[in-house]
Amino acid sequence: MGNFIAQMPPNDLTLIHIVQYCMKSNSRGICMKPMAMAMTTTLEAAQYCISLLKESYPRFSSSQLASRVDISQSSFSRIENGQVNPSLATLTKLYSALSKDKYKYDLSELTQTLPTAVKESIEKNLSHNIDHPVAAGKMAEYIKDPHYRYIILFALSKSGTYREEIKNEYGVAGERKLDKLLDQKILCEAADGVIKTSISEKGGSFLTVDQYTLKEIIVDAINDYYRPEKFGRNENVLTGHVESVDKKKAVPLIRAVILEANKKIQKILKSPEYEGNDKVFVGMAADVLTQSLNSSEVMQ
Repeated sequence: MGNFIAQMPPNDLTLIHIVQYCMKSNSRGICMKPMAMAMTTTLEAAQYCISLLKESYPRFSSSQLASRVDISQSSFSRIENGQVNPSLATLTKLYSALSKDKYKYDLSELTQTLPTAVKESIEKNLSHNIDHPVAAGKMAEYIKDPHYRYIILFALSKSGTYREEIKNEYGVAGERKLDKLLDQKILCEAADGVIKTSISEKGGSFLTVDQYTLKEIIVDAINDYYRPEKFGRNENVLTGHVESVDKKKAVPLIRAVILEANKKIQKILKSPEYEGNDKVFVGMAADVLTQSLNSSEVMQ
């Protein structure tokens, strides 16, 4: 879906690929119940997820379940009643809400449980993320929270972070938040003082979250850390275009260019040649400006 490379002053390149899919967990941590029906559409997959949520949380009201999924109650009800065709982004939220794992799951395993049409759509749209772990459970909850997000992004970098770095950047309040993340075992502190996430410790800083969270991360990172006064020093870049086009013809081509650029950025970030202690962010986006042309979900 999208890519995020954390940017904040000091400490290493970190790319966080973000999408959020989920499933029920067994002893391995990832497993879906056998399909109760043959599903061929996104709507059917979403309705199936809702039925699993209701089984998993029998005492929850529809309003409480909608809150857990992070969608409106009206959208939740429309999906359940077959009145709306949910977007892929909404479907990923439903999968995320089913996760029992505390930190992450594997997107490639999820696709094996889906109807063919939905599986193909995910593999087409998320080919650049398919092998990366996906944030789930408490990790997903905390990374959505702007008060904890940057601390987690620091820790997700290959070099990790340190208590002193968090205190210098966010003060005593940031250090308290760090302690809470350590207490919740979202983060782990090694004997040498390096702080990483459990995902980082198991071999990699690439992580995936949903499109809604990614949008917030990129927008917040630009607002909080992009410095226009540095432009021209070969230290940052911000570029944009607005034009009238035939979106059905132009947008797929633009998307392909962005995804190809993303692959090249990944290679830079993963290369030992460029390892360092500076944290940076990279964000790329394209969409139409007119809301009426950009409805994410379609009423039946």
